[in-house]
Amino acid sequence: MLCGCVAIGQLFAQTNAGRLQITVTEGGRSQSIPCRIHLKNANGKAVRAEKLPFFHDNFVCAGKVELELASGNYTCEIERGPEYLMRTGSVAITGAATQNLDLKLERLADMAAEGWRSGDLHVHRPLADIELLMQAEDLHVAPVMTWWNAKNEWTR
Repeated sequence: MLCGCVAIGQLFAQTNAGRLQITVTEGGRSQSIPCRIHLKNANGKAVRAEKLPFFHDNFVCAGKVELELASGNYTCEIERGPEYLMRTGSVAITGAATQNLDLKLERLADMAAEGWRSGDLHVHRPLADIELLMQAEDLHVAPVMTWWNAKNEWTR
């Protein structure tokens, strides 16, 4: 009997979930660009993307991510450092269908083209996440603090 309950529970979970594919591009370009995504359910709870760097209420991705989500309404804010306008969107997830959310970011300035380099000089994040985090914020420099107070990342 337990086996039947588990199967019914799995069937319910499958019919109460859908997929969301988010693709972020820049202006008139078709190639996706790394970015930071704040995705929240109708209650304002942040959604985590499996296997992607997450902090507080956001995750970063290479510009394209697919998530399995419970049915309901979701809002998102997409950011990519201070040289881009933040973009917002919303989507309703229903059933087992895949919803596509294609968002384009508008660049306000291109400081690198003028010889400037952007950076964040105080970073406490896992070393394995740094490359994608820098790309998502359009950073050129980001030294990582691996020793902070009583925590030493090099002792692991």
